[in-house]
Amino acid sequence: MPRHPAPWSSRYHIAFALVAMVLGLRAVVRLSRPKAKLGAVLGSVLLVGNVMAWAWCAPGWGVDGPKLRALLRASSVDRVAESPMPTLELARGRQTLGPGDLVVWSDECLFASLAWREDYANRLQYLPETGEAFVTRARALDATWMLVSKDASAYRFAAADPDYEELGIVDRHPQTKIAIFARRRR
Repeated sequence: MPRHPAPWSSRYHIAFALVAMVLGLRAVVRLSRPKAKLGAVLGSVLLVGNVMAWAWCAPGWGVDGPKLRALLRASSVDRVAESPMPTLELARGRQTLGPGDLVVWSDECLFASLAWREDYANRLQYLPETGEAFVTRARALDATWMLVSKDASAYRFAAADPDYEELGIVDRHPQTKIAIFARRRR
């Protein structure tokens, strides 16, 4: 299975884009000062706009100064409990995933990256199969977790599988309903 060289990077793509834009803008300004004034202004507006959104708007990026300090001191599970996306079941479950453990998902799961461990030592793999074929392939791969939509045909087969148990749902979005099935420990 091909592995992304930096699996954590998908979580930080917006910050990377901003850094690339600023560095690119700096290079353009140095190479052609008179022509780059518009780019410099637009880049500055974008950068200042983001800082303003965090500093002045409520809730900004979802956290104010005192809350940010509290979150920095909190454990990863406690930080997730404050998050609008992943559930506490997912946060606690991620702590049980070991290095190299495999998490599989299919088309219905939009946020499979939520299943990464904090150190990104587990593996995630997309499976194109549906229904019973999805569960059969997950078993053949010895998947530790399956992320399955409650509306998908694979849910019924995953729920009936004696080697897996349902832990809860992945995120709090009311329309996704992605269930986490964990392999039972023996």
